[in-house]
Amino acid sequence: QFGHDERNSGLAPFPSVHTDGTCVAWKYDSPSITALQYKNSGALSRDNKVIYFGGSDNKLRAVQVIDMHEVFSVKLPGETGRGMWTTPAVGTLPPASTTDIVYIGSEDGNVYALDVASCPGTDCIFWQRKVNNAIRGPVCLSGDMQILVASTSNTSDTEGELNAFNSVSGAPQWTFKAMSKDGQKWWGLHQVPSIDRSRGFLIYLAYGDRVVAISATNGTVIAEA
Repeated sequence: QFGHDERNSGLAPFPSVHTDGTCVAWKYDSPSITALQYKNSGALSRDNKVIYFGGSDNKLRAVQVIDMHEVFSVKLPGETGRGMWTTPAVGTLPPASTTDIVYIGSEDGNVYALDVASCPGTDCIFWQRKVNNAIRGPVCLSGDMQILVASTSNTSDTEGELNAFNSVSGAPQWTFKAMSKDGQKWWGLHQVPSIDRSRGFLIYLAYGDRVVAISATNGTVIAEA
């Protein structure tokens, strides 16, 4: 989960202190990855042994944490050269399973769910969906079998969107279209939503001149500032 938890607090679940003399343990290089952009970073497997990440070559990679040995790489369909700049999310299928499902978005607007147990075989893609804009923000799991995908338009006449999908089937659940306070379309959504279960399962999203609280059930705005 990007930002550690549903609130995307960025707080580690264990005490940490500064340690002098820290150094790089390893570095992963690939000649086919020309760039990692935006807020792109890796996501840990649920057993904390593997890192999943995408890159400019439209591939999802899995590498071992201990030595960066590549476990697999999967070339995903879509427009060549657009790449995957998002941080993936890692979940599983209900009931509780030992298999990781990796959710990742791409610059060409595709959202993928990949069954790691089947990678890099032909059955690796569990489901695939298309949104209206480029996906550049992290994919987030919001619990209750739901994933959230923020997308950014490349033109000012089309609004950015926050899309919710069923994490198991990929079925679209709702779409929130970003608008400014004066009713203008807001094209960019790179932000990471924060999820709050203490007030009836709300999703908080900040962009432009608005902070909105959105119902996770149907995507309607409950409150704003």
